[in-house]
Amino acid sequence: MKNILYILALSFILVACKAKEMPQEEPKLPEIGYSNLLDEDTKNEVKEVIAKYLDGESVERFIGQTSLYNSTIKTESLVQKGYGKLDTTEEKYDMGTIVETWGEKYPYFPGYNCRLTAFNLINKNLELNDTKSYDESLLFMDKEAIANSPEEYKLTGDNIDRFKTLFSAVATENTKDIKVHLANAQKYMQEQNIKFNLNGASLITVWFYDDVDGNKLFVGHTGVLFPVDGSYIFIEKISFEAPYQVLKFASKEDLNTYLMLKYEEKREEAVKPFIMENEELLKEYKTFYK
Repeated sequence: MKNILYILALSFILVACKAKEMPQEEPKLPEIGYSNLLDEDTKNEVKEVIAKYLDGESVERFIGQTSLYNSTIKTESLVQKGYGKLDTTEEKYDMGTIVETWGEKYPYFPGYNCRLTAFNLINKNLELNDTKSYDESLLFMDKEAIANSPEEYKLTGDNIDRFKTLFSAVATENTKDIKVHLANAQKYMQEQNIKFNLNGASLITVWFYDDVDGNKLFVGHTGVLFPVDGSYIFIEKISFEAPYQVLKFASKEDLNTYLMLKYEEKREEAVKPFIMENEELLKEYKTFYK
């Protein structure tokens, strides 16, 4: 009897160890439609949606910036009409040609990134204190873009300080505990009296931890989310060089999956990014790797 129990116990341990060694099942990317706003029909459709939530001047500014970008790079790797199917979180674009073409016309202007794109959309609907008590240490590329932007879209005066206040680095602690980092991000937003008057739209921010020069949090990616008949569109620009994207999501769970598959590291020692919707943790926030 003891031998039988021993064998059963040993079998259980072996099975448990084997299960532990097995790789975690890779989460699947949800069904996502994406547009780069090249054709007039899609452009007008998106304009109509975002105009329900944001002021008209900001909408026109956004469309103007997308038109400037698209008319400059002229690549067939973008969705030419309507929406394509996004089946990977990797770049689907001919980035070599895009970077080369953009650099030939704008050698000093790197383009707009996710933060500048989101800020230009929501600036008129944003409240915050004018204290200038921000940490701009991680916004060096953003500042270069602001300084060398085409005149018709250049941020000036108080708007530069508003941008830096919204996307300031935030002091935090050396920990993997997301609750600690979230509390520090929220404390900063409360101190700056940041309020999002977006009429049902929301600013989505993906926060990362950095310890190169002290323990800091920063918004590594951001975009603006708009409800559309029970589903959502998400406007983002992944990087300075990369195209504008309008993504269609069936739910906020799908948005979370897309962002975490793109930005969550699989390394056990890595500090997880976390996602905020306006000033709160995204209710659908979920990590996928231990």
